[in-house]
Amino acid sequence: MRSLAMKGTLSEMELSTFRQRSQAAIDQKAKRGELFTSIPIGYVRAPGNRIENDPDLRKLLPNSSDAGMRR
Repeated sequence: MRSLAMKGTLSEMELSTFRQRSQAAIDQKAKRGELFTSIPIGYVRAPGNRIENDPDLRKLLPNSSDAGMRR
């Protein structure tokens, strides 16, 4: 019974260490400017790693002011 408890404790410790190292790696990439995440719908990545509105989607969806959706 003790060996199961010890295995569980070690497993939790390994998981915690893995999470800490993963977060540290993400933080380091962000500091270097190398962290890229997914782009929201409606935007595309342009040259020079800039984010711009998706021109194809803009043709499909009208402006909210054009659709009569003003508040």
